[in-house]
Amino acid sequence: TELLYARVDVIGGGEGPRLLELELVEPSLGWRQLGDDERGRQGRRFALGVESALERLGLGPFTKRRP
Repeated sequence: TELLYARVDVIGGGEGPRLLELELVEPSLGWRQLGDDERGRQGRRFALGVESALERLGLGPFTKRRP
């Protein structure tokens, strides 16, 4: 089973979308049950999925956003 979990709270405003909260990992979903190598692979895959979702929301490249 594939699972991508992220919770993003976004509001719109005069200056465009604004990120209020970004929750990327829910420990109870089993990340700790994976071996080190698999956790690393899945973590990278997860990060790419979140970055893609942020792009679709117009929040720009994740690595270039500042709080």
